[in-house]
Amino acid sequence: MKIYRCQHCKFNVSVNKVNKGTKSAKYKMGNHYDTVHKHMLPTNMTGYQWFYFLLTKKDHGTCVICKGLTAFNETAMKYSRFCDNPNCKQKYKEERDKRMMGKYGKLYMTDEAAHQKKMLLARRISGQYTWSDGSSKNNYTGSYELDFLKYLDIELKWCPSDIISPSPHSYVYEHSGTRHFYIPDFFIPSLNLEIEIKSDENKNINQESRQKDIVKDDMMKSNSNLFNYVRIMNKNYSGFLELVKEE
Repeated sequence: MKIYRCQHCKFNVSVNKVNKGTKSAKYKMGNHYDTVHKHMLPTNMTGYQWFYFLLTKKDHGTCVICKGLTAFNETAMKYSRFCDNPNCKQKYKEERDKRMMGKYGKLYMTDEAAHQKKMLLARRISGQYTWSDGSSKNNYTGSYELDFLKYLDIELKWCPSDIISPSPHSYVYEHSGTRHFYIPDFFIPSLNLEIEIKSDENKNINQESRQKDIVKDDMMKSNSNLFNYVRIMNKNYSGFLELVKEE
């Protein structure tokens, strides 16, 4: 059994005691340092960052593109992979597209995928969500995607720089002898997590579309050694929260 112990008092958290909670053991330890021992922390470091430093010896985060400093995500208990400059996310997407184009070919990466993203953002139910602190905006393509962004922002206080919508990644799968490409709704860099948002309220979806969803879902799960993946159904975020916490 893994147990995190405070270095200043007898407080401790057993990892498997919080498995059914909404906060990770790491978060609870960070909150303990932030509230009980705040006066003992290094300057300009929260209790959450301090506990992360105790585990990893990392006292700052670095943007994977510009190498600038990144914010600390207290819910995920990790530093974000990107800074607040939206150009860094765009550059990351362009570099990732080039790598994927070399693997799958121009047709799937630069033509059809780009066209699909453009069509999705042009839908009447699409829009841009502005984070509560006004720091950033994220695209969404339906009410369920919008609800997820609000949940990240208002409930989990997620770092805006740590969510990309739609995902900058495209994947290829086969169904009935035909190749199709798929773009997840969201990507969270700090968790290396692809996210699909779904509703089962649409009764007009035909059997072929349902079968394609199953094949697509199986394809994403089969690549668990490369990235994490979760399918969120009907605004039920329990599976997502399990990925946020340590396993």
